[in-house]
Amino acid sequence: MSEPCKFLLSGLLTLALAMAACAPSPTPTQTPPSQPLAAISPANADQLTQLTKLDLINVEQIVWSPDGRLLAVASATGIYIYDTGTLEQVHHIYVGPKVRSVAFAPNGETLASASFDNTVRLWQVRDGTLLREIKRLENNKLSATWSYTVAFAPDGEILAVGGGDDRVHLWQVSDDTLLRTIETHMGAVHQVAFSPDGKTLAIGGVDKIVQLRQVSDGALLRTLEGHIFGVNSVAFSPDGEMLASASFDKTVRLWRGKDGASLHVLEHPNSVYTIDISPEGNILASRCTDDKVRLWRVSDGILLHTIDGLRSDQYSVAWSYSVAFSPDGTILASGGAEGALELWGVREQ
Repeated sequence: MSEPCKFLLSGLLTLALAMAACAPSPTPTQTPPSQPLAAISPANADQLTQLTKLDLINVEQIVWSPDGRLLAVASATGIYIYDTGTLEQVHHIYVGPKVRSVAFAPNGETLASASFDNTVRLWQVRDGTLLREIKRLENNKLSATWSYTVAFAPDGEILAVGGGDDRVHLWQVSDDTLLRTIETHMGAVHQVAFSPDGKTLAIGGVDKIVQLRQVSDGALLRTLEGHIFGVNSVAFSPDGEMLASASFDKTVRLWRGKDGASLHVLEHPNSVYTIDISPEGNILASRCTDDKVRLWRVSDGILLHTIDGLRSDQYSVAWSYSVAFSPDGTILASGGAEGALELWGVREQ
């Protein structure tokens, strides 16, 4: 990351924390949807409507609990957890340093968070209490050792952590034992994702490539090349047969899982910051720095629908950090630096 970018991020962080001191508790501008929702699909994607909006300082990442009952939001002011049935705030966990990433354990009982103080924290979801902290290992080669991304393996036994250096650490969750460190040699790691079978770890970062690593020993399985700028987001399809990657180069690329062959390239007008794939595996949602959410048909890469986000006058660049499908595929959550968490769905006719 260039020095100007570091100063810009530092300034935004300082501004966000200052605003947080006097920020009111987030409240929904609409009530939860009472009408039944249909699963979002290629057939109804153009019928998406905004169900509700919550006002926050900023939204770094949105994740759903495995049972879909809770929604966790990483932000500059800590972690917000909402009841998705009532949209009531269950917890606001003040962390201090900016929280960049959160992840629910597969059992839904633990939440992991990665912060800009190079620390991963494990929280008890039931009451929001801190269980323990994991300090990422220092890398003397780089000063930027921020923790950017966390992800649980499907069995919940391993936690992957990536950040501002070129390494990914795999930790055993039960006792915080460091299982292995993967030297990616790709600069800052922006996101990691486990394959559905837990055997493969996808790594995206500054160096324009996606690495697929074997979880058992960290061995490099293959490198996916095609992006011309850094990779911001990676996501496996639910069946593991496809991997998607999003980049500053204004594209999302779809890759075949078994051999890394390029399937489709989804062209965007701006840098793509985040992606997610629906539980059925038939729709990919993307959000980029024009602050719009786009829905794409996975089978052929066709754009199905575009929905406008909100741009705040506070920000000259509309950083758009997160999109996430609910586990049942009926709701799409989105949010970014403009300070809004939006829920979208299709009401049954």
